[in-house]
Amino acid sequence: MRPDEARSFEDEHMPLDVCNEAQVREWAERYEVDPDVIREACQQVGPNRTAVELLLQAPRA
Repeated sequence: MRPDEARSFEDEHMPLDVCNEAQVREWAERYEVDPDVIREACQQVGPNRTAVELLLQAPRA
């Protein structure tokens, strides 16, 4: 998440739904990645929003 983005905690506990195209697109835009990257992240760490966010922010070698 970029520092200038407002953060909402109301749906923080809800898992990411990779079948929900709008939600996948929203996260892809938020992290400036392809929607497939969001789907792959969910396959790697599960649909937990915090886990996906941490994976997307991790430095890549």
